[in-house]
Order: sequence, then C-alpha cells, then structure tokens
Amino acid sequence: MCDVIGRRKILGLAGGALLTSAAGAGPLQAQAGARQTDGTLPRWFDVRAYGAAGDSKAKDKAAIQKAIDACHDARGGVVCFPPGE
Repeated sequence: MCDVIGRRKILGLAGGALLTSAAGAGPLQAQAGARQTDGTLPRWFDVRAYGAAGDSKAKDKAAIQKAIDACHDARGGVVCFPPGE
C-alpha cells in the first residue's frame, strides 16, 4: 500500500487537484481498514500505475489526473502517492 503523506504535500504535487475516496473516508481511515458503504474495502489507485515518475523532474500532472479519473469512474477509492522526490 501507499504511504500516507500530508495534505499540503499532496496539494503541491497534484497542483491543487482534489482527491476523492468512497464514503468520505480519508487515506488514514482507508489504510486502517475502513470499509466502503457497501462493506467492501476501498480500491487503491497508485499514481505510478498511471505513468507518474515521482522523480521531481517529470511533469506528473496528467498521470495524477488519470488516477483521479479512474477512481471516479470506479465510483470511489483512494488515490495514493508513493514516496518520491
């Protein structure tokens, strides 16, 4: 699973994009095993799986947006940002 990072760091990396999660559960709740309203565990959407490099050189905005869109299309989940530069 992804490490949980602070809100300011996420907003700095994502360029202000809003992250969504099912039933309003935040990353800490989801990582702790909080369940969605239908009783299932939340889906995780790792930005690296959508093309983000996380090397502080590449522009990852498009990959982050793809992960957010996939989370939305799946009707909820957690967009996570693994450690990077």
